[in-house]
Amino acid sequence: MQRMQFLPPLNNVKHGQMPKLDVYERAVVNSELAELDARWAADAGSQALQEKLIREMLALARGIDRRVRVNLEAFGSRLYGLSTSASDFDLAMSIRVPQRNAEVGFMRFVRHFVVRLQRTRGFQRVVWLQHARVPIVKFVYRTSHGEHECDVSFNHGLGMAKSRMIHAYMRSDPRVRQVLMVLKEWAITRAISNQNAMNSFGVMLMGLTYLAQERVVPPLQLLTTNAMNTRGWKNLAALQQSREQISALYLSEQSEPIRCVQSGEQLPDWRVEGKNAYFLAKSVGWQSPNKQTVPELLFGLFRFYGCEFEPENHAVSLRLGSARIARANLHELKVQMPEMVLGRPQ
Repeated sequence: MQRMQFLPPLNNVKHGQMPKLDVYERAVVNSELAELDARWAADAGSQALQEKLIREMLALARGIDRRVRVNLEAFGSRLYGLSTSASDFDLAMSIRVPQRNAEVGFMRFVRHFVVRLQRTRGFQRVVWLQHARVPIVKFVYRTSHGEHECDVSFNHGLGMAKSRMIHAYMRSDPRVRQVLMVLKEWAITRAISNQNAMNSFGVMLMGLTYLAQERVVPPLQLLTTNAMNTRGWKNLAALQQSREQISALYLSEQSEPIRCVQSGEQLPDWRVEGKNAYFLAKSVGWQSPNKQTVPELLFGLFRFYGCEFEPENHAVSLRLGSARIARANLHELKVQMPEMVLGRPQ
């Protein structure tokens, strides 16, 4: 695929305007986006292979101890549908053991599962990363179609919650997928996620926060309804400026309940691994007041982060729907200052 033509060089973005596209140029843009869209969607064969892999692994896991409840599903880009057919299979296994000596039982179960993988045909180069924050097993799944890199994490509730949240934002407006798709393609091309500064999830958060800032998507983590009017946006703007409310929003224990910026209704206290992981999952029906096209949104995104965003003074917060959160209001949260600058890939 050739370089996409509708984005001008970044050094022209600051002072330039989004070029007006004629009929032919719009057709080229749409063709390029369609090509990317097809590439960043796993084909039917890849989906079928994933389902087969999950069935085989569940059969192995559930044969260890029938008293243990086990579930296995895709997460990350495989869950929210922004992966290629050649992407790794990232899976998450939830394990619920009897309450007595649950932690010991959990580690024993994982150990037995790893042994079963190592002894089963098709699962090769099995490596258990025992000392990771969340236990992870890496392996190669070999089929008649070739070898496939796979990761399975265990009881990674927060990772699943993050993936589902991104999926909910992507469902809220069809432009979101295309913006994130181009952003991900750009980050891979520029080796952004290979400089130990930012992973793919961080890139997704930056893109989603800009879209929330431009009101393409609603602040799902602060809503009980997908209908936002002037009052809701006004309450959100006030929250973004309040040091006390921001601190209360992010602290582990809140003295006051967190309320929907639109209705004032108390938000559900949904905790995952001690973190507030609530978001409005049903975003279908949201009507964005922003009518910009995907190229216009991409132009604005690159101009904002490349020319306007000040990391020394501001922070990015998807929950607050803004990349202009004053760092002065984050003092109680002990947010670290940025220490790394991304350079050009070698």
